[in-house]
Amino acid sequence: MQGGGGEFDTITKAIESVPSGNTKRVIISIRPRSYKEKIRIERNKPFITLLRDPKNMPNLTFDGTAKQYGTIDSATLITECSY
Repeated sequence: MQGGGGEFDTITKAIESVPSGNTKRVIISIRPRSYKEKIRIERNKPFITLLRDPKNMPNLTFDGTAKQYGTIDSATLITECSY
């Protein structure tokens, strides 16, 4: 949880903690705050769920542009895996 109270201070660090090739659902609970980071769930890390109460959602932002990263990689959240 950003600002303390959880295991990780960024969503990216939580995703990185999931082992490559995991075969079971991993739920990453996100606090309802603003997160300014580029988030990528790589192809070799399936079954990751980002979870938050829909009535109190976090704000995910990133200042990347298509000129800097290309059209596809300029997204704030990129999910490459099938699950």
